[in-house]
Amino acid sequence: MMKEKEEKTRNRRQCWRFLPAMLGVLLWVTSGISEGTNQVNITLDEVEMTLRTEERLQMDEAVDRWHQSPLYQRMSILEVLSGKLSEKDRRPLNQSAQGEERYDLNSLAGRAAWMMDRLMHVQLPPIPQNASPEDLNKTQKTAKQKVAEYRREALARQMMSIQKLSVEQLKKTYAGRIVPGINEKATESMSNMSSLLRDWFPLGRDLQVLEAIVGTKAEPVQGGFSFRFDTGFGGLEYFFTVDDGKIETVVLKGLN
Repeated sequence: MMKEKEEKTRNRRQCWRFLPAMLGVLLWVTSGISEGTNQVNITLDEVEMTLRTEERLQMDEAVDRWHQSPLYQRMSILEVLSGKLSEKDRRPLNQSAQGEERYDLNSLAGRAAWMMDRLMHVQLPPIPQNASPEDLNKTQKTAKQKVAEYRREALARQMMSIQKLSVEQLKKTYAGRIVPGINEKATESMSNMSSLLRDWFPLGRDLQVLEAIVGTKAEPVQGGFSFRFDTGFGGLEYFFTVDDGKIETVVLKGLN
């Protein structure tokens, strides 16, 4: 009986090991309205996979979806893409990349630049097929400046448009509804955490205030702090980088 039980448990884990991706489809696409579009949430795993895809259509569709994600997530996506601009890895596409002469889409750096161009509507210096390390460094430097400008302008617009709910109101609204850890409320908690970060825009805010609203301390991890939500089969980690107590970025990571 014990062996049979262990085998069933192992099979269940294998069947559910793709739960984070499934939750991305089931939870986030229906999680509300943000900035006038259907809100979706994007994990770091999706960004990394899209950068390495062989399908041009997958790139197009992914960037279109990223446009619909909350601003704090788009900022994190831009930071990840900016870090790829100095990488020289070749990633050939199955389909021809003709017409994208400004950026070599058969390279990791060229794809990252193309994605940033699409997300910010700002042209970066070209990345041709024979781009030198100096060319890549120049593009990366310019991209970081453009991201900083985009962040300042976007944050100013966002802070004017978000709901002006007090911390006490948010505490009351979310009391007992966000429970980190491995538990049966993980799926509901992930959805509620996304709603909270939509209602209370996190960038530039105090981490301690977020902890007060959630009702528990974030877990210190390498490079920042996190709230993890796990059903026992998989889930999500909301990872926060913090500078002088203020939230700088929020990255979503799949757990399996």
